[in-house]
Amino acid sequence: MPTEIDFPEKLRELQQVAVRFPKLDEADTKASLIEPLLNHLGYNTRDPGMVRREYSADWGKDRGGRKVDYALLNDAGEPQIIIECKSIGRVLTRDEASQLARYYPDVPSAKVAILTNGVKYEIYLDTSAQNRMDEKPFFVFDLFEWDEADCRVIRMLAPNSDGSFDIEGF
Repeated sequence: MPTEIDFPEKLRELQQVAVRFPKLDEADTKASLIEPLLNHLGYNTRDPGMVRREYSADWGKDRGGRKVDYALLNDAGEPQIIIECKSIGRVLTRDEASQLARYYPDVPSAKVAILTNGVKYEIYLDTSAQNRMDEKPFFVFDLFEWDEADCRVIRMLAPNSDGSFDIEGF
């Protein structure tokens, strides 16, 4: 996990990428902004035992080949966090949040869902009903508008030594 001193610096580096390349497609947004942030938080994006790309969200009765962009796994291989990604220039809409909400119940071990375009990160929980994503994000992190308190919230997504994260921190 990064130290308090270097994490803000890593965020500033990601800001520079976003400024230089404001029109990346979804794949490049993932590679240039989202995966580096996950790595800075302590996830090894090259380890499929920790980060799974295109994770199947077909656990429930609807088996339509639905996949969430990322699942962050604990040591038992259970998704703790699911992430739906869009391209950097795309405005995150209610429709996209609804897409993520449809995946959420089909990944029952996930307690956090994130919708992102690499700059804005909408973090959703299931506080109103278990395994149902709340309609409004619990927290929104913006790569261009953050302070130390925002950094502390984002860092709460970092994995513990067992690969899990502390949901009670939220």
